[in-house]
Amino acid sequence: MIFILVVLQDGDPAIHTLALTCTRFWRIVREECFLKEAHFCWLNSVVNWKAFSEEHRRTYRIPYRISCCIQCKSLYKDCEGYRGCEQRGKLQGFYSDNEFAGYCSADCFYEALCN
Repeated sequence: MIFILVVLQDGDPAIHTLALTCTRFWRIVREECFLKEAHFCWLNSVVNWKAFSEEHRRTYRIPYRISCCIQCKSLYKDCEGYRGCEQRGKLQGFYSDNEFAGYCSADCFYEALCN
């Protein structure tokens, strides 16, 4: 739980910092259950879920998945729902569809079109 609080306070980069501390921490922060719990704790800190219908919660209160960008091969969070820096209380916006499916950003999508 302490690691989740650290990630909520410092954002996603804290996962990398914790992972580099020692191999035991590395094993903990890369577990799917840890990442899922941290993600839901963040979602709960930025969205008042009680204000939405059950259907909305089922649709958008979901864990993200890690995908590989077709263009640059970097890993990115891929899911419908809320976008943020994963810091408690900070939200960048809401997206309900992935305009650039398979790409980590619009830049990679347009770069792929030019090639």
